[in-house]
Amino acid sequence: MVGLITSKALESKITEAQAATDRTEEAKTQLIELYRKALSNRQAAKDSAAAAARFRRTAELAPVEIQAIRAALSPDAQAEPLDGLDAAADTPLPELEQLF
Repeated sequence: MVGLITSKALESKITEAQAATDRTEEAKTQLIELYRKALSNRQAAKDSAAAAARFRRTAELAPVEIQAIRAALSPDAQAEPLDGLDAAADTPLPELEQLF
């Protein structure tokens, strides 16, 4: 889709139009504007195609990411808050503060 005409070809046409002697200045200006608009549209199409490709990749990876997030958030995956804490339930507060 984007490969129908190259930017280089459009730039070459702009240069040709600028150097043309068989056209009025008004015609040359209009032609150059159209070629520049075509260059701009070509770049926009290229950018849109890249954005669409990124979106497709994200959409393809989404189910795997969702599954990983759900697994991480499942109650089985979450550690108990007191696990790994080297203190008992009756440990005094100043001692607990020292652990952190």
